[in-house]
Amino acid sequence: MTIEVAETMVKRRMLAQKLLLGVALPQIGLILLAGLIVWLGVARGLAPLEHLRRAVQARSHLDMSTIHADDVPGEVHPLVVAVNDLMARLGGVLDFQARFIADTAHQLRTPVAGLKAHIEVALREKTLNETRASLAHLYTSAERLARLVGQLLSLARNEPHSARTENFTAVDFNKLTFDATTEWVTHAYKKKIDLGFEGADQEVMVHGDATRLTELINNLVDNAIRYTPPGGRVTVHVRPEPNPQLVVSDDGPRIPVEERQRVFERFHRLLGTHAEGSGLGLAIVRDIASLHEAQIDLKDDVDGVGNTFIVTFPAFGAPGEETLQAGNTAASHA
Repeated sequence: MTIEVAETMVKRRMLAQKLLLGVALPQIGLILLAGLIVWLGVARGLAPLEHLRRAVQARSHLDMSTIHADDVPGEVHPLVVAVNDLMARLGGVLDFQARFIADTAHQLRTPVAGLKAHIEVALREKTLNETRASLAHLYTSAERLARLVGQLLSLARNEPHSARTENFTAVDFNKLTFDATTEWVTHAYKKKIDLGFEGADQEVMVHGDATRLTELINNLVDNAIRYTPPGGRVTVHVRPEPNPQLVVSDDGPRIPVEERQRVFERFHRLLGTHAEGSGLGLAIVRDIASLHEAQIDLKDDVDGVGNTFIVTFPAFGAPGEETLQAGNTAASHA
C-alpha cells in the first residue's frame, strides 16, 4: 500500500516566512533596542565633554580663567588640568605684555618730548656755537633714550614667564665677572671712583647663561657707580664658597631698612637721590637672578657707608635642587 503526502509550495513559503519573521523580528528589535541604549549611554557620557567644548568655544580669547572640571570624566580630568596650567602661564605672559606696553608708553613719552624740545631749540639757534650746545644736549637726551630702550628690551627678554633656560651651560663666573668689571674702569675713572675687583683663586663655576649673567653684573656695577659720589669706592667680589656669590659694595646713599622690602620694583627710585636712572637696572637683576635660581640680599656696607648687594647662586652641579626666591631682601635704586 502506498501513501502519498503532498504540500503546496505556497504553503511551504508561507511557513518559511512565518518562521523567519518569528526569529528575525525579535533579533532586529533587540539590536535596535541595544543600539538605542548604547547611543543614549554614550550621549549621556559625552554630555560633559560637549558642555566643555561649548564653554571653551564660547570663551573670549582674552579670558584666561580656570576651566571647571568637576563633572568631566576622570579620564579627561588630567587634560583639563594641563589646559588650565597652560592658560595660567599664557595669562601671565599676556599680563606681562600688557604691563610692558603700558610701562614703555609711559616711560618713552618724557624722553621723546625732551628730544623734540631740544630739536626745536637747535632749529632756532642763530650761531654755530649755540647750535653745537643744543646738539650736545640733544645727544645726551638721545643717549638716555637709547639706554632706556635697551633696558626695556632687556626686561622683556629676561621676564621669567617668557625666558628659556634650556641652553644654560657651565660658566666660569670668576672670569666673567672680571671681564665685565673691567669694561667699567673708564667710566669709574671719569667719575673719580675707585673701582676694585677681588676675585677667587680658582674657577667659580655656575650653571647659567653667560650673556644674561653679564647683564646682571653690568647692572649691579652700573647701579653702584651711578650712586657713589666722586671719591668713593666700588668693590666687586666673587666668592666660591659655600655657594658661588657675587658681592658688589658701594659708597652710595644708604638704603633704609623699610625700603628694602620694595625690592626690584620697576621704576622704583629712592627719594632724595639725584642720579640719573630709569629704575629698571635692579629689576633686570631680579629677573635674571630668578632665572638662575639665585638669592639676592641687601646689607649695609662693612665700613658703615653705602650698601652691599649679594647674589648667591645654587651650588654648581645641582641646578634646580634648591629653588631660592630671588628678591626677598634687596632694594632698587637704579
